[in-house]
Amino acid sequence: MSALTSSSLFNSHSISRFPSSFSHPTSYSIRIGFPIKIPRIRASSNELDIKTDQQSVEDVQEPDNDLRTEKGSNNSSGTTPALDKDLKKAKYDLFMLFDSTLENTRIQVVQKTAATFAPRASTASKNPAVPGTVLYTVFEVQGYASLLLGGALSFNLVFPSNEPDLWRLMGMWSIWMFTIPSLRARDCSKNEKEALNYLFLLVPLLNVTIPFFLKSFAVVWSADVVAFFGISDGFLRESRVGQQCGMDTSYSFLIRLPIVRNISEMAEDSYGLPGFSHITIAGSIMHGFKEVEVWHQTLGPGAGTPIHRHSCEEIFVVLEGSGTLYLASNSHLKHPGTPQHFPFSSNSTFHIPVDNAHQVVNTNQDQHLKFLVVISKPPMKLFVYDDWFVPHIAAKLLFPVFWDEKSYQTPQVNDEL
Repeated sequence: MSALTSSSLFNSHSISRFPSSFSHPTSYSIRIGFPIKIPRIRASSNELDIKTDQQSVEDVQEPDNDLRTEKGSNNSSGTTPALDKDLKKAKYDLFMLFDSTLENTRIQVVQKTAATFAPRASTASKNPAVPGTVLYTVFEVQGYASLLLGGALSFNLVFPSNEPDLWRLMGMWSIWMFTIPSLRARDCSKNEKEALNYLFLLVPLLNVTIPFFLKSFAVVWSADVVAFFGISDGFLRESRVGQQCGMDTSYSFLIRLPIVRNISEMAEDSYGLPGFSHITIAGSIMHGFKEVEVWHQTLGPGAGTPIHRHSCEEIFVVLEGSGTLYLASNSHLKHPGTPQHFPFSSNSTFHIPVDNAHQVVNTNQDQHLKFLVVISKPPMKLFVYDDWFVPHIAAKLLFPVFWDEKSYQTPQVNDEL
């Protein structure tokens, strides 16, 4: 008989005996109750070893000799298969639980590890490093400049030395330490960020593994560059294919669009906005137009558009009525600021400079205001302000716009301030 003493995890009870072989005509009544967090079971014919992160043994009792004698051989044939079956089932269930927990933990670790060097810039809901900004350009230049400088250091072109030194080591690790974090800090697309996440985990593996075979800083840096552009190109190609599929769908829709159409027969909707009416005459998402978008809009007496901005040119052609354009041209400040007033009437036209906050209001209390709107670089991202002194970074993003929600397919627009 082999003695099995409980480990430190079993604080309240101990198992004094357990049969060394299940073939003995001896029956044991064992009741084990243990809550399981992440358990692991190892079982064999000679011993049973149960380990858990959190467990307790409630009652483990050795039956008295009378009960053993009384039930001797009658239960010996049935106890072993039943216990084996229960052990196998428990082992399978616990393995599946452990495997599922391990997978969830792995995903969380990858995401947290990949965000180590840019936890706020690349994961925050409002990233100021958007395309077209100075900060975006700084991160991009910094990323690729560090890649080139790392190459020069790795190939011993800068601070040359006949012996391995810190400069060459820094050059070998430059892509991982500087290039990837800098590029991740930008407001980049989902596919590009995912590629950078994989590179953040792959590059250290390359840098640690390659020196076992080739002790060369230049070779390691070259392998990192190949991995960098290879993975990045793969993810971006996938993104471009998705966009191309979306454009092909839109283009085929555009071909089916009649050359001549009647505006009065087009769909018109207020989209829940009081005093407002909109018709998309030629839309990017709705119809497949690539360069411009044209709307027909109507504002009732006293109604107006919200205060908003967008990174595209916008031209208004007033068909009926009159109103006032409120325009804040100081977009370089932290908030729009006090706007200028520009009254207009029927047959007027006016344009909105890129990224200037503005609002159009029908100040005529007796007549509807009707106008055509032409925008460039569709589809448009709209940033809405509650008032003229709300900071730019606090503006609410509206994309897709109300009238494009049903037709929206490919969210790939970078035209923020």
